[in-house]
Amino acid sequence: MKTIVRVAWLALAIIHLLPALGLISTSMRHRLYGVEPVGSFAILLSHRAFVFAAIVLASLFAVVNVQVRPAAAIAVSVSVVGFLIVYVAGGAPVGALRQVALVDCIAVPLLILVWIDVVRR
Repeated sequence: MKTIVRVAWLALAIIHLLPALGLISTSMRHRLYGVEPVGSFAILLSHRAFVFAAIVLASLFAVVNVQVRPAAAIAVSVSVVGFLIVYVAGGAPVGALRQVALVDCIAVPLLILVWIDVVRR
């Protein structure tokens, strides 16, 4: 179980890595979200990329440090479940956001696995 949980944390880090890479490229942010990142919107998308970078780091830290896992599980859950709630409430639009939602759906079973580990400790 120990190895499976570590792999789950690593997979969660990888899932959040792509949006974190939006920090280095405006075109990456455009491809990820299907919108033109200009003006204030560009600032918001850049901030979003910073938040994802923090989630990646928390997930990677959780791979090797069991003490941070509860906090990391909360952060990743807010990211994944929060987006899925907002996406569905927004009418589940097609396009780039649907891809984001599908990836987050893949993350849900991984989240369940890491939460089982957190609760058992």
